[in-house]
Amino acid sequence: MGPAASSAIDKYVQSMVGAGYKEEEIKARIQYIRDRIGFWKDKQISMKIKSVTGRPPMR
Repeated sequence: MGPAASSAIDKYVQSMVGAGYKEEEIKARIQYIRDRIGFWKDKQISMKIKSVTGRPPMR
């Protein structure tokens, strides 16, 4: 993840904390999303489902 994405995520976390959510909860949600993206990306590659975008193994 690049610095721009990291900065945007940090701002999002802080805005959600300002809205009353716990920082740990928001960070856990973001980590869950990242984990699921990784899982489904690997599943797509293993099932040889092609995509017009993404890394070379997915094309």
